[in-house]
Amino acid sequence: MRYHTRAQNLHAKAGNINSALPHTDGELIVILDADHVPTADFLDKTVPWLIDKEKVFLVQTPHFMANPDPVERNYFSAFTRMPSENDMFYGTIQKGLDFWNASFFCGSAAVLRRAHLEKVNGLSGESVTEDAETAYDLHAMGYESVYVNRPMVSGLAPETLHAFVTQRMRWAQGMTQILLLKKPYRGAGLSWSQRFGYLSSILFWLFPFARIIFLLMPLTYLIFGLQIYHASLQEIVAYTVPHVIATYQLSTLLFGRTRWPLVSELYEILQCTFTLRALVKVFKNPRAPSFVVTPKGESLVQQYISPLANIFYGLIVLVITGIIVGLHRVSAEPLTRDLTVVVLLWNTFNLLLLFSVLSVLIEQRQIRGQARLPATDDITLRDEHGRAWVGNMLDLSLGGVKPKFMPAIRHYPSRCNCLAGRVRCSAM
Repeated sequence: MRYHTRAQNLHAKAGNINSALPHTDGELIVILDADHVPTADFLDKTVPWLIDKEKVFLVQTPHFMANPDPVERNYFSAFTRMPSENDMFYGTIQKGLDFWNASFFCGSAAVLRRAHLEKVNGLSGESVTEDAETAYDLHAMGYESVYVNRPMVSGLAPETLHAFVTQRMRWAQGMTQILLLKKPYRGAGLSWSQRFGYLSSILFWLFPFARIIFLLMPLTYLIFGLQIYHASLQEIVAYTVPHVIATYQLSTLLFGRTRWPLVSELYEILQCTFTLRALVKVFKNPRAPSFVVTPKGESLVQQYISPLANIFYGLIVLVITGIIVGLHRVSAEPLTRDLTVVVLLWNTFNLLLLFSVLSVLIEQRQIRGQARLPATDDITLRDEHGRAWVGNMLDLSLGGVKPKFMPAIRHYPSRCNCLAGRVRCSAM
């Protein structure tokens, strides 16, 4: 193994890779983030796609996160019980994009062809999402990508909310830079399906504008009297309520295995205020953002309230003020009572979402030093007297393993550790 350094850190990750390329001579380039570990069969499952078709410049695989992100850990404590935030993208969206030859590079867990990279002078560095930008440039030149929907690379999700938000702000800024600088809606060299694919992935990151409007719009009526709906209560019940119910049911039917609708609400509201400011910066000057590395491997030795909570305290005060004023309007303005009740319900829903976000903002203590991965290997426990019990592992890390034995072992508690790659168990 060789380590390569350079004198100046220009263009961040893209610059690092481009600086290293001349010092290598392989036909194919595997790119992995520092915290990503591939399985032994990673090359067996990816390289054949590049051998079969010369036009393929990229084989991308999913990013599997070994640890919960802050939302999964702090609020739900449901890392293994609910779909991860990445599941929707890697389990549904990238598969759909692959059908239209529009799946794009995600920065890691991928194999790229050197000859094609050289045609665009290495990884693009015009935006802070050099991965998607490079894929865009090569797709526009007529080359193809392949997405292999098989998790073979394990990495770390950001441990703290600050790291999580930092990562998402960079993604939002980078995708918006591609929108403004590359103009995929014109899409010179792209097929119409590729244009729609890139626009869909890019425009998603403009969600902060819609989320802020969703949070503040009820207040414009409750506090300032600006009318939102021109409809009666009966019309809202007849048309709006069925529409909302049908939307949630359809979303659950189509994507319930990879994304829970209300969880999406929580993730987006958590990010929207911070990401909105980052997006405004890009719209003012598309070349202004600089690459910010996502902090990884942080240790949470104690529980604390995230410093990001302050903005949400202010939003909660505004929403509660709206409820107080709205209750006054219900009694003082009987002619608009129906509309006021509807907007009050909307505002109350926003309050519940904000309280849920506050629960996420309580950073929970991280007990284990290494993240545990699911494991199903069979194990045998032997004690010093020669007795043996058979069971299987539930999870495994460099520091330990969680075993499950047959019922006969229940009165023999055990302790297991992973030392030098071997599981050793002893009766307690």
